[in-house]
Amino acid sequence: MNYSQKLMSHMRAYASDWDKAEKTRKSEMEKIKHWIKESKQYTEQYNKIMKQFHDAVAPSYKEHLNACVDVMREAYSELKKIACGDVPESFNTDIALITAGQDRMTELEYLLYLEKYATSYPCIRSILNIAKTNKKCEGLYLRFIDTFKRYVDECVSIISNFFNGYGQPTGDINAKMAINTDDDGNEKNRICKIFRDYLDPFYSGDYYTGNIVASKKQTEILPVLEEGSIYTPSGDIIRAFTTGNKI
Repeated sequence: MNYSQKLMSHMRAYASDWDKAEKTRKSEMEKIKHWIKESKQYTEQYNKIMKQFHDAVAPSYKEHLNACVDVMREAYSELKKIACGDVPESFNTDIALITAGQDRMTELEYLLYLEKYATSYPCIRSILNIAKTNKKCEGLYLRFIDTFKRYVDECVSIISNFFNGYGQPTGDINAKMAINTDDDGNEKNRICKIFRDYLDPFYSGDYYTGNIVASKKQTEILPVLEEGSIYTPSGDIIRAFTTGNKI
């Protein structure tokens, strides 16, 4: 179960507990609605009903809110691991080589280094910074960690508003939208969209984006030799491809 599924599980569990308690409360209130509201008997019974409602809802509120807090703490922690993770031992040597030869490196060479360190955000950021300083890989853009922290912060805000607003006159509509699904049961809420479209891909290592002739995936295969390619294969290699003769 991923982060958004865990959150939806706890938020919906609380909503279900609240709805059950509210149904019972309304049923009990129906029994005394004809009593004189100023009477001692009505007041005592009203207070009893409200205490029963509170006793039914409060433990669920605490349990599921705390569980959601734990999930979001883990989501924050994951961002910290990505941003400040240890780099491979070989990186210090490689970044020194890249720095020393940065103005002579080709775009493909930068791409190959990006591929080599594709699982490390600090490495990707360092390599892209040097590449862009030398006007290389300009079609690629780092997915800055700041953006994803803002997405996590937004989820925290939605969760807080959900628990404080569910069943309340001023917050109930937004709270229900926070756990909304369509008629087929597909998630149609902001939290699931944030995780599905932004956070989950980033957690999985999608640290940069953009378009370039040789993407980080294309560097695993032989390049397509076409006009405008960043590759400049030698004439001998081209003849080998076109004639089938070995070089």
